[in-house]
Amino acid sequence: MKISLNWLADYVELPARPEDLAATLTMAGLEVEGVERLGEQLEGVVVARVVETAAHPNAEKLSVNKVDAGPKGTLQIVCGAKNFKAGDLVPLATVGTTMPSGMKIEPAKLRGVESFGMLCSAKELGVSEEGAGLMILDPALEVGRPIADALGIRDVVFEINVTPNRGDCLSHLGIAREVAALTGKQLKLPPVDLTETEQAADALVSVQIDAPDRCPRYAARVLEGLQVRASPAWMQNRLRAVGVRAISNVVDVTNYVLMECGQPLHAFDLDKVEGGRIIVRKAAAGERMTTLDAKERTLDAEDLCICDAKGPSALAGVMGGAHSEVGEKTSRVLLESARFAPGAIRRTASRHALHSESSHRFERGIDPEIVLFAQDRAARLLCELAGAKVLRGRVDAHPKPYAPRRFALKLSKVGELLGMPIAPELTRSTLTGLGFGLEGQGDELTVTAPSWRPDVEGQADCVEEVGRASCRERVCYVV
Repeated sequence: MKISLNWLADYVELPARPEDLAATLTMAGLEVEGVERLGEQLEGVVVARVVETAAHPNAEKLSVNKVDAGPKGTLQIVCGAKNFKAGDLVPLATVGTTMPSGMKIEPAKLRGVESFGMLCSAKELGVSEEGAGLMILDPALEVGRPIADALGIRDVVFEINVTPNRGDCLSHLGIAREVAALTGKQLKLPPVDLTETEQAADALVSVQIDAPDRCPRYAARVLEGLQVRASPAWMQNRLRAVGVRAISNVVDVTNYVLMECGQPLHAFDLDKVEGGRIIVRKAAAGERMTTLDAKERTLDAEDLCICDAKGPSALAGVMGGAHSEVGEKTSRVLLESARFAPGAIRRTASRHALHSESSHRFERGIDPEIVLFAQDRAARLLCELAGAKVLRGRVDAHPKPYAPRRFALKLSKVGELLGMPIAPELTRSTLTGLGFGLEGQGDELTVTAPSWRPDVEGQADCVEEVGRASCRERVCYVV
């Protein structure tokens, strides 16, 4: 799991040094296997202003440009791109820079004209797949500023080895919750409050669950008036930092909330949902559908599908269907947030050799109490980034409500099982900090496991949590 520290810092105060945080997490059982410092590969690339541009005397496809590089002075650059003009701000790789591709920028003579650097496209900087022409920058940026700072891509990214029983840590909020408990800091949740229209969502959509053992909850919200366009740079930067490709504001929001909250979401183009009906059912053997990767798939009778009145629209918990895909003309969406049985999703993903970020989380079990929170978080972001209007209410089919797990814990047993003295106050504060509910004043407590910890089943698991969290007293920080 890749975790951006810029992103993580939205939810919890972090130690000043990434090395200290890495050591704390590793000692607590969340091994930091790698640390990547984004932006370092762009040292030597700065914001430059094109002062003047003229045709190359010996090559009609080239131009000779004078650029203001701030402290580095005015430089002459030969360039083959055509999509810029005098006054534009563009990225300039100065002499001595090693580009992400490995190419080193040296003084050169191109068709008889000297050039002292390279003007860059977004693709050459590694910040986009778009490589047609130079990257034209915001005119308000400071000339000479390092491009990594100007574009907001300087970040530290942890690669964390999350064990299969800790699906709650497959998100930034999940890791933030752990950091808060380990460091004694306050967890800060993102805003989810919404302004809704007068029209009710259930007037346009309905949800029917025919396989409640596979889908204990399915919630649908309706949003109208969206404008599908590119996401803002900050969202694209965060998604790129954790290895997710930006597509459009609507799709990016669902991916963003997935990486933020750990809850997979899906946005259907509502105008392509036949009859406005959502039917969660097992597939008919041999039934066919085309998934978002453009592959037609023959379904098994054990596959769970999200269907409309006509047929399958998504392979539940794994991947959406091409039929109802959000596109440039989409203006209304049905936003899905649901729970699916882990075993069923695991078998479907394996059967179709189709493992996705969504299936990875459903297979391990998602927090049953975050379904609506994540949906509202996404709806709020769609209002901010796509101009959406949220219809009143939601359709929330909930045939199998979540029941918290409760069990007894003897405080005197904690130190005995760990083989070291543990003060009752430490047990209480540790478990409370990790989100456990505690009742009772004597030696025996009644513990309620938090909804995001399906791996916690009894006293021994609680004792393990106390031992794991107390590692903060024993951390050896790494330089």
